[in-house]
Amino acid sequence: MAKKSAFVAKNIKHLRRKMELSQGALAEKLEINRGNISSYEGGVAEPSASVLAKMARLFNVNLLDLIEKDLSETQSSLSTETVMDQSSIKVKLEELLVGNEFSVDEFMTRYSDMQKILAGFAQYHNYKMSNAGENISQDIKAMALDYEKLLELMHNIMENNKELIDHLQANSK
Repeated sequence: MAKKSAFVAKNIKHLRRKMELSQGALAEKLEINRGNISSYEGGVAEPSASVLAKMARLFNVNLLDLIEKDLSETQSSLSTETVMDQSSIKVKLEELLVGNEFSVDEFMTRYSDMQKILAGFAQYHNYKMSNAGENISQDIKAMALDYEKLLELMHNIMENNKELIDHLQANSK
């Protein structure tokens, strides 16, 4: 486990420097405090799943590579498996669309359905927490906080999916 933490810390620092960002600038892009970046890079703390997902997107790296690989040792800092340029992403998406006969409209329908499901989960959670009162255990509070973090992560994933769908719609016309 410590080895993974070492990779995360080292990779954040390496990728931040590669993008020529200060800790403050990276923190601003991730909508967190500068001190968090310092703690992550120093190995004192680990980013939450949602912050890791934002970092992977910002740095244009695979999330698992960010966590499990030493990205500073790969050729030109990032392997070709880690970073996909826009043209290769487009080719892969076109292969998926043609090969599986998916349409952009189907992706949009699935996106809308998933948004409704997630909104329902969030409403149900808020309802249950508002009716729980003050006498809930620390374990339940911790579980509720984890659930809220999971909902936030799912929201971020859905935002990324929407951007992808918008990109597909713009390029399919």
